[in-house]
Amino acid sequence: MGLPLEEIAELLGVWQARACQEVKADLRERVVARIAEAERRAVELAAFTASLHQAVEHLDELPDREDRCDPHYAFLALVPAHTPA
Repeated sequence: MGLPLEEIAELLGVWQARACQEVKADLRERVVARIAEAERRAVELAAFTASLHQAVEHLDELPDREDRCDPHYAFLALVPAHTPA
C-alpha cells in the first residue's frame, strides 16, 4: 500500500491496543489518503507526459539542417521546467 514506515508503526500500535473496527477505520483513512496522493501525482504525471509529447511534436516539425542550430531552434526551452514529484 506504500505506507511510510512511521505510519506502519502507528498502525501496529493501533493493531495491538485497539479493537479490530478501530484498526479497520484507521487503515481505511490511511489508504484513502494514499489514493488521493496517487491520483494527484497521476494528474501531474499526465500533464508532464503531455508536455513531453508536445516537445517531441515541435522537434519533429523543425527542419533537419546540416549547419549549426540558431536561436530559432530553441528546442531546449520545450522541455518542461519541472518534473513530477
